[in-house]
Amino acid sequence: MASNKYTQQTPLTGSSIKVVLAQRVYIAPADTAYAAPTAKLDGDDPDAPWVDLGVVDGSKVNMAYTKETNYVETGIEKVRRGAYITGKTCQLTFDLTQFDADVFEQISGLSPTAVGVIGNVFHLGQEDLVQSALLIIGTNKVDGKEHQYYCKKGAIVWSIEDSNDARILKVTADLFAFTPSGETVDAFASVYILD
Repeated sequence: MASNKYTQQTPLTGSSIKVVLAQRVYIAPADTAYAAPTAKLDGDDPDAPWVDLGVVDGSKVNMAYTKETNYVETGIEKVRRGAYITGKTCQLTFDLTQFDADVFEQISGLSPTAVGVIGNVFHLGQEDLVQSALLIIGTNKVDGKEHQYYCKKGAIVWSIEDSNDARILKVTADLFAFTPSGETVDAFASVYILD
């Protein structure tokens, strides 16, 4: 019976064996710049104006980056000869379990009105489209590497949904392209992987 790199799936040297991220989401006004990190944050919050959105359900932020592709095909048999891209999109989705007035204000873009001294009220439907910068920071539980995703601007939509016996704030952010500092081509996000 063979036993080798193919059967054992020996990891690449220096690469994470598996990426098991425990992530947190931070929000700031749209177009907030984020300088390339000089060190890991190791669980600390980034400097203002970044605001922590609290507990992320499952500690997971999902990122879907898709490319719409058209193919060049010839003949009745449609033999594939080439391809080109006709569109790109990038979307983040995450669920917040620890949402209260401060987080609700950040996500909805609504300003609360005090209800005496006992709390706040938000009037849904008065808000416009919320556009914000997002920073997702996570630690790989396997090897301690820190992953940071910076998005200069995204359109945020949300809903309140059931999750077992609790309510969650389900957030979707469709990202807009921007030109990263020092680059000449647009990107949806800058992804930092820090040892």
